Amino acid sequence: MRNLTKYILKYQSELAKINNGLKQLPDGYLSKRGTSYYQTVDKKDITITKNRKLIQQMCRKKYLLARKEQLVNNLDFLISDPSEIDYRTAQELIKTFSKAYQELPISYFHHPAVTKWSESDYQKHPYPPEDGYHVTKNGVKVRSKSELLIATELENQNIPYRYEAVRMVENKKKYPDFTICNPFNGKIILWEHFGALHLPDYEKKMNEKMDAYLRNSYVPNDTLVYTFEFQVRNAKRVQELIEEVILY
Repeated sequence: MRNLTKYILKYQSELAKINNGLKQLPDGYLSKRGTSYYQTVDKKDITITKNRKLIQQMCRKKYLLARKEQLVNNLDFLISDPSEIDYRTAQELIKTFSKAYQELPISYFHHPAVTKWSESDYQKHPYPPEDGYHVTKNGVKVRSKSELLIATELENQNIPYRYEAVRMVENKKKYPDFTICNPFNGKIILWEHFGALHLPDYEKKMNEKMDAYLRNSYVPNDTLVYTFEFQVRNAKRVQELIEEVILY
């Protein structure tokens, strides 16, 4: 019952945000003929090929409507038949859209605040990775091969993240391995990877950090992801975690 209530509240909260977002978006839907894009409103086509911002808004609207339908149906299924719950990610929903939408960059469907967040500077860990660090394809320096694998999969799926960005928790500075922004709804998610349990006092520090997160309303598998070495031994498992927790 507790999990049922949690998901109902989660879906209802997201639906409220979607409804608010839809109010700010233009009428009609996106259509395409040849190489030209149109805003179709009441069966009338308005040429918008050169209006990138409006095209992005139409893409965003299409995604929000699809996500809204998915959530409304899932709310019904939670009570009537949980086995029918639709767990498709945003990318999987977008693949069902018409060709007019699918030919556009995935970033056109993103939350409008994501670009600003990803381009903003942030306070990093005062001790940068030492010799032997690993570098992602986007030029981010990380401390371990496991973190490299996580960062690579985030970058492959165009998910913006900050590596070891400062975060105040109980008036103390914490540096979660990854601070992630869900590109489709703007939700901030922390990802801690615990990969050095063999070191003295590491487990104690890990437990202290996790306790602080939990006391401050970070929810595992929602706004908080934590992994251990055995969970990130291959890219497929990391992809599954990203799809199940971050993108759904």
